[in-house]
Amino acid sequence: MRNHVRYLDVLLAAWWAGLVAVPINAKLHPLEAQWILDNAQARWAFVTNDVMGLGDDTTGPAVFSGIERQVDVDSPESEALWATPGSSNPSLGMCASQHAPPHPCNGDDLAWLFYTSGTTGRPKGVMLTHRNLRTMGMGYFVDVDSVSPTDRIVYAAPMSHGNGLYAIPHLMAGAVHVVPPSGGFDADELFDLGFALGPLSLFAAPTIVNRIVACAQTRGLSADDCARAFKTIVYGGAPMYAADIQRALHVMGPRFVQIYGQGETPMTGTVLSRHHLSDSAHPRHAQRVASIGVAQTPVHIRIAAEDGAELPAGEIGEVLVRGDSVMAGYWRNP
Repeated sequence: MRNHVRYLDVLLAAWWAGLVAVPINAKLHPLEAQWILDNAQARWAFVTNDVMGLGDDTTGPAVFSGIERQVDVDSPESEALWATPGSSNPSLGMCASQHAPPHPCNGDDLAWLFYTSGTTGRPKGVMLTHRNLRTMGMGYFVDVDSVSPTDRIVYAAPMSHGNGLYAIPHLMAGAVHVVPPSGGFDADELFDLGFALGPLSLFAAPTIVNRIVACAQTRGLSADDCARAFKTIVYGGAPMYAADIQRALHVMGPRFVQIYGQGETPMTGTVLSRHHLSDSAHPRHAQRVASIGVAQTPVHIRIAAEDGAELPAGEIGEVLVRGDSVMAGYWRNP
């Protein structure tokens, strides 16, 4: 399912019902998605026509195997799920009475199966609990950015991963959620949305940041213009060259925050704050800009040798993270 206005509806409905969400990157091949569905033992699938080819007159709808129900979120079937509050019909599943309380969940209950990219083999289902997600959300307010009900987060990157995880602190704060009409990334579209709706916050990979900066330059926008379109751009997921972030700061001003983490401790590891990035008078500014910042508040981080012993500053080793954001384990893969 691509980024869609129904995405958060499905996510929150699942949690309200006490279910586990398994967001899948829409760019995966359907066979790759099928493997994840089988591994996760999923029962329902919510999809979009442009990804699954539903309703194709020549081949018929593409349907995942092994699940009980597949719903095209743009179909009348989907609309019926959301438009029948108070129904006692069990076949409607997620459409319980509007007065029904949310299913009681404990902090250690599973909330989200976050499938890794599978760089060392098959993707692994990272078991994220409600405590993990709550810790990540609250850590955002402390370390990354403040959020108010008048703020707006835009989903240009896939909501199945880091971008969608950042929906959680913005839901906590009652902010506005914006899905671009394109359903993806288009720098001109994002600037137009920002100018029309008010400054946007978003999560982006460094390559996307570079394209946003290039768009601002092509349009001849000043840093003040960029401030009207964007409040905060959080970047991560890949290395950011120091020269690129320096250029971004020069063109767009202090709009940027860097985070370093992974699915196993979602969006929570280290942070290079807006202050660190913009404090050009600091004697170690160049070193700071080339770094990944400092440990976020909810976690303890150390660099260790192969035997687990802590290494002195300046040595290369393994990044170890401890805290309430760290996953419960890998699904069906101890």
